Amino acid sequence: MQAAKWLEAFASGGPDKRAALAEREDAPAEGLLLALADRSKNVRFTAAINPALNEAGIAAAIENDVRGVRENIFGCSWLPLTHARRGLTDPAVSVRASLAENTPHDALIDALMQDAPRVRGALTVNPKFTGERLEALSRDTSADVRAAVARCGHAPLEMLSRLAEDRSVRVRLALLQWRLAVPTSVLRQLLDDPDAEVRGSAAERLRGQP
Repeated sequence: MQAAKWLEAFASGGPDKRAALAEREDAPAEGLLLALADRSKNVRFTAAINPALNEAGIAAAIENDVRGVRENIFGCSWLPLTHARRGLTDPAVSVRASLAENTPHDALIDALMQDAPRVRGALTVNPKFTGERLEALSRDTSADVRAAVARCGHAPLEMLSRLAEDRSVRVRLALLQWRLAVPTSVLRQLLDDPDAEVRGSAAERLRGQP
């Protein structure tokens, strides 16, 4: 779509139409700047994840006063390191957690491992967060972080087995309440758990296995 036609349609459209235009890969750079200042938050949210954003558009999203816009832009794996690193100092924990979940940049991942428990926990869903990094968080001082490791889909069996003996019942329950698949050996470990809810959940999951 030509820039002039896009701008005309955006100016005359309702919120849904403007959001659809902000989503287009051929959206003009000046149009996305307008979308990032739109009165509709949904339009802003949509524009913030459009890879057609130019430097000015990325800056506008990063500096946006709507937290959800910043969550979206820092949640984009295509965001260049020079811009993504600004997420490390965003005042909103949810924004830094969005960065943790999605950034492919090793330097940022390492820095986020020193952040608040919610941010450290968010790292566990990042596809690049494996190996020694995951091992470190499985021994984190925060039970919330260890529970996030227990929930993540790429923790190895040995790690899950150790978390099944964790001192926090929240961690042991996380193995049962959030994971789609729990190894049978781990379920059998949890049958002897000191907490009745853990034992009951483990028994129910075992009965449901083929």
